[in-house]
Amino acid sequence: MILKRIKCHVPVNLKESFQEAQTYWSDLSEMDGFSGQFGGWDSSDLETAYIFSFWEDLSSYQKFMRNMHDRFVQNNGQERTYDGIWVTLYHRESPLVIPPFAQLETCSISHKSDLESRYVFSSINNKSHTISLAFDTTPISGEVSIQLEKSWNVERL
Repeated sequence: MILKRIKCHVPVNLKESFQEAQTYWSDLSEMDGFSGQFGGWDSSDLETAYIFSFWEDLSSYQKFMRNMHDRFVQNNGQERTYDGIWVTLYHRESPLVIPPFAQLETCSISHKSDLESRYVFSSINNKSHTISLAFDTTPISGEVSIQLEKSWNVERL
């Protein structure tokens, strides 16, 4: 399984445009190997957006990047809605059960150096509607809490 973590710096005057452009990714649900996507705004830095995209395997992800990604960006104009973007791919040998994103309200991300994989779901709390992700790279000081935007959810068909 592949997790693509996207972090964008979105100036306040572009947030509405970014938010709208993000909804155009719904057609991802039709892509071979796509498992799901969710994202939202960093609760402590409202100019920072995070998007997490899940793929069954690297070859499916690479095929999408080669053949379709640029069309999505061209159609939604999203490249004009942020002034910084950082993308990191994580690989996990064993597949994960992706929770129904519609039930999630927040995501917390943290750094843990002793992980068996480059990322893990450390927990899914259905009561608080929170998903937690932990990464062994790119140290994060403390925990980042992300208020998820339901309109950014893309579930696999």
